[in-house]
Amino acid sequence: PRERMPAVANGPWKADLPRKHQRAAELAARDVTLRRWEYFFNPYPPFVWRWIQGKLSDPRDMQLVLTLTNVAMVMWPLIAIQWCLEPGTQRAHLVGLAYLVSMTALFDARFILCLHYGTHLKLFDPAKAGRLPALILNELAPTIFAPFFGIPPGLYFAHHVVMHHVEDNVWPGDLSSTMPYQRDSFIDFLKYWANYLLVTGFYLPYYCLRTGRRRLALYSAGGFTAYLCATGAMWAAHPTATLWTVVLPLFKASLTLMFGNFSQHIFVDPSDPYNDYRSTYTCVNVLDNRFTFNDGYHVAHHLHARRHWADMPGSFVEALGTYEENDALVFDNLFFLEVGVLVMTGQWNKLARHVVPLSDNPRTEEETVAWLKSRVQRIPGRRPDRATRAKRA
Repeated sequence: PRERMPAVANGPWKADLPRKHQRAAELAARDVTLRRWEYFFNPYPPFVWRWIQGKLSDPRDMQLVLTLTNVAMVMWPLIAIQWCLEPGTQRAHLVGLAYLVSMTALFDARFILCLHYGTHLKLFDPAKAGRLPALILNELAPTIFAPFFGIPPGLYFAHHVVMHHVEDNVWPGDLSSTMPYQRDSFIDFLKYWANYLLVTGFYLPYYCLRTGRRRLALYSAGGFTAYLCATGAMWAAHPTATLWTVVLPLFKASLTLMFGNFSQHIFVDPSDPYNDYRSTYTCVNVLDNRFTFNDGYHVAHHLHARRHWADMPGSFVEALGTYEENDALVFDNLFFLEVGVLVMTGQWNKLARHVVPLSDNPRTEEETVAWLKSRVQRIPGRRPDRATRAKRA
């Protein structure tokens, strides 16, 4: 049967909370109690399920295994069909278009967030699965699956886990930082997207070398080079299939990933941009949380990048007092992409109506709009002090 949130204890849901925090806790509880949608079907008989679960670093991550299994059972046959069609024909392009649309709708968000959490916390435990099998299985998503979702092998770990989380959205260390951009400007977002698309593959190995991570520099440079060579060879063999399964997904993923990250860090307090409570925000009570492994709890994730995805809502509720002290932003029933679109289109009042107050004296709608606008202004790049850098490292 389809699981709800796996193995969640009673935690803070029934704890005595101040009245001002009760609504936020009730909204977060819905992300725990409602049905999960990270996968569509479970093909494993119970004994296989238990055997796989025994090899995982955390048994709750069978959700990730099922997501990858669903992707494999749908994606690989559809790719094989395209390679069997004659290149350049109308039928080949129509099948390719249907493939791209269906994979985007069904699996893009699910796979990318599965990759995300499986990169922060390795899925298979070498002590349980064996060192070599665990190494191979843990590389399937970032190395074999990811290129067909537009993410070159060798780049995701270096870009997201190392650069983005260590530098913590601070420019100039983090190439994906939103600080130097006017974040309610679509033109500035296009600059941000172009920076990722044109520079990342070359900058990441340099960043790794500059920060003393030589093996990671070799891994990212080697993965990106192998990706370019493999794509060229595939194009020579079957340009139509390669176009729809590798090339267009690269452009699509670069757009969605960067708009997602831009939206996650669209509200940054210029007076305290190094504070994780003030450089991103939390989305609660939204359907997307239930098929993206609670991705909406982005503050909790930045505070502790290795926090398990199933623990995110509980950690949020337990720390509501700290969220209030830091004037953290929380949205009800909005997710990052929608927040980004509302900012870009100037729908400030709609955004303000979805803000969840955490204090006894909540802002008025007009005050909330002014508060939100103050957090999208361009912030001059500057490195944090030594103590802040040491804490991140």
